[in-house]
Amino acid sequence: MTTKNELLKIIRHQCVTCCGGSYSEVEACQGGKRTNEFTTCHLHPFRFGTDPFKEVSEAKKEQGKKLAESRKKKKEMPVILA
Repeated sequence: MTTKNELLKIIRHQCVTCCGGSYSEVEACQGGKRTNEFTTCHLHPFRFGTDPFKEVSEAKKEQGKKLAESRKKKKEMPVILA
C-alpha cells in the first residue's frame, strides 16, 4: 500500500520531470491555471511535494504567530555602533 508521503514524492518527481528537470520551472509552473478544458494540470497544487489542503493545527498556528512576533521584534531593535 502506498502512503500519502510516497504519493506526494511521486507527484513532485512527475512535476520535475514535466518541467525538464528544473526545480525553478516547477515553482514558476502555470499548469494549474485553466486556459481551456485540456490544459489544466490536476497535480499542480501538489507540485511542491506537500498537501495544500492539509488542516493546520491550532498549536502550529500559535507557534507561527510567536515566531513572526519574535522576528518582527528583532527587526525593530536598534543597532548600536560603538
